[in-house]
Amino acid sequence: MKKIIPTISHNHLASHHLIQEVTLMRNHNPVERFFALVPSRKRAIEAMCASCMGCTHGYLEDSFKKEIRNCSAQSCPLYVFRPYQRPKSHSPQ
Repeated sequence: MKKIIPTISHNHLASHHLIQEVTLMRNHNPVERFFALVPSRKRAIEAMCASCMGCTHGYLEDSFKKEIRNCSAQSCPLYVFRPYQRPKSHSPQ
């Protein structure tokens, strides 16, 4: 009897990696996302602001986006770069 040994193709591994990355992108915890994906300035700022509002690697604070949007720490160096701000509407002239 011939023994069948399962093999994993390179394409299968690549698609598995892509699925993992997409799953991590859907993760709404900025702290976890920063450490799980390739670091970037945007992810670093999102993670820092989220951690300031109480989010940790294993915990997501309710309504953290609203808290970041309404942040009152104007002396924070990241204040002007904070995420989740609504675009400012231009008033008609």
